Amino acid sequence: VVLTPSALSKYHITLDAKISQKRKPGQSLEQWAAAKELKDEERQLLEAVADLVHCIKLQTGVELQVESESKSAGPAIDLRILKLFDNFAPETFHLVVQPGSLQIDAIDLNGLRHGIYTLLSDHLDCHWFQPGKIGEEFAIPADKTIRLPQVDFHCVAHGKNSERHQLPSFHS
Repeated sequence: VVLTPSALSKYHITLDAKISQKRKPGQSLEQWAAAKELKDEERQLLEAVADLVHCIKLQTGVELQVESESKSAGPAIDLRILKLFDNFAPETFHLVVQPGSLQIDAIDLNGLRHGIYTLLSDHLDCHWFQPGKIGEEFAIPADKTIRLPQVDFHCVAHGKNSERHQLPSFHS
């Protein structure tokens, strides 16, 4: 899957997860994540989404918009909590990359956050050697184009360990 800046400009990010504090009009992800009313796992998820937007912007020059529900047609990065995974452990996620679609589905907010950071570190080559922007170590493609393999895998959490499994897609 090749994502050029012109292709990415048609993308948006859909965050389909219940966050207790609604995002205010004009509020950045960082400002939303700083709201005192948020639970820790909500704050950490919003920070992960902000890291995803930041990494893609540095790599391509395109800043993707984040929507709380899919209002836009066209290609998207879908971040969703799905109850398909009720029989799996907390923090389980499913990552699918295919042309025109990138999906991370999880059973809970922490699973969604782990899926985002797996995408960032394993597929976008974005790493941190310490927290914050000062610790960023991001690969910046010379041609501002992201190249991703087609991916379809599950990560099932077991306490402090996790297993990755190639599985058939849950998506039609």
